[in-house]
Amino acid sequence: MISVPTPQRRVRQKQRHSVCYVLCKTNPLLHFLQQFVQTPRSIGAICSSSRKLAEAMVCMVPQHRQGLIIDLGAGTGSVTGALLRAGVPPQRIVAIEKCGQFAATFRKRYPQVPLIVGDACQLNALLQAIAPDASLCAILSSLPFRVLPQAVVTTIQQQLHEALNTRGGILIQYTYAWWMDFPLAKHGFTPHSKQFILKNIPPARVESYTQALKANMFAGG
Repeated sequence: MISVPTPQRRVRQKQRHSVCYVLCKTNPLLHFLQQFVQTPRSIGAICSSSRKLAEAMVCMVPQHRQGLIIDLGAGTGSVTGALLRAGVPPQRIVAIEKCGQFAATFRKRYPQVPLIVGDACQLNALLQAIAPDASLCAILSSLPFRVLPQAVVTTIQQQLHEALNTRGGILIQYTYAWWMDFPLAKHGFTPHSKQFILKNIPPARVESYTQALKANMFAGG
């Protein structure tokens, strides 16, 4: 026998769905979890970077270097928030986020920060459109390289090489594979420093890489 929902039950279901929708839209953690459930391979984690992890990334930004600071894979704004708390002027930050829903949340939280809704696979074209002559101070990447398709990883790494070689700056990347020693080093990036962050879910390690080598000196893997 098929049970037909009563009008009262339909109202209650609609109310529950509305509450869940509002919570996900207003709470960055729930919003992040919702996106992870929908597209786990593109998100890469069940929650956004912790405040400790974001602050550790910001601490590796060279204080003496001028230029833009790129928040690549900005999500709902954990790293940008840490940059602003550290006193970085919003006009020095360029956030790049592919997910439209994350970008909408980001804009509500940090309307003063330039945000590009775009794909890291077109990093240099995106930068050329917004700041054609600007140098870089650092690229702070939250991209989940270990779960992205290999072809995508290779393309993004080539884009990073080109950006650093033409505009200067360093790459700051975190990884949940804390047992691997500088995984990007085998792809032509020069390792510089690292820091373990235990107060994150899951624990992570922040790594910085100095000026990249020639882009054709690495192969995807």
